Amino acid sequence: MFLLLLLAVIAGMPQGDPSLQGVISASDYPAWAVRAGVQGSIPFDLLIGPDGKVQRCSVLISSGHKRLDVYTCALVQQKAAFAPVADGSGQPLYGAYRGIIAWVLDYPGHATRLTPDLEMQVNRAPVGVSLPVDFKIYYISSPTGAVSGCRSDGEAKGPPQLVGLACGSIAKSGGQIVHNLAGAAVAAWVVSSVRISLDPHSQAAPPLTASD
Repeated sequence: MFLLLLLAVIAGMPQGDPSLQGVISASDYPAWAVRAGVQGSIPFDLLIGPDGKVQRCSVLISSGHKRLDVYTCALVQQKAAFAPVADGSGQPLYGAYRGIIAWVLDYPGHATRLTPDLEMQVNRAPVGVSLPVDFKIYYISSPTGAVSGCRSDGEAKGPPQLVGLACGSIAKSGGQIVHNLAGAAVAAWVVSSVRISLDPHSQAAPPLTASD
């Protein structure tokens, strides 16, 4: 048996990825959990303040071990670091971040993954692109969910045509509405994961179209 910490994050900001990777490591695996053989995956949501500090961590799905859930959120809130982001007028923004940490004591039979925020199908793949493809988009969401500045984010950049379709879909449906600790809707940066696959019923006819 060996100790392994898997960290799969939906990362990204204009100034670079948040520093969860390299900050949270296998050495953070709590000793009590190792002794008890406790393992589990914890998906979480973070509210990032305008200063880049984590203000709130919420567990999306319990690992089945309440103590491990609480420990993981406290650890992320303590160690995560984000670069502050401002809008075009220089106004500091809140942020929304989603990720998952899997605490594993032996090699897992399969990797734990988050469900994409947006899944779409297209009638054909752009030239040179193999489907399905996963990437991230970054956008600013107003307090009412109006979307601006949508683009592909960080290292996981998507094909331009598909990024355009994903951004169009987000703009049409409305962006994620982020609430601060007081419960008020605020302007915020949001990173969303996208998966685009080929519509099995497609006739591959141009132009490139998409369905949610």
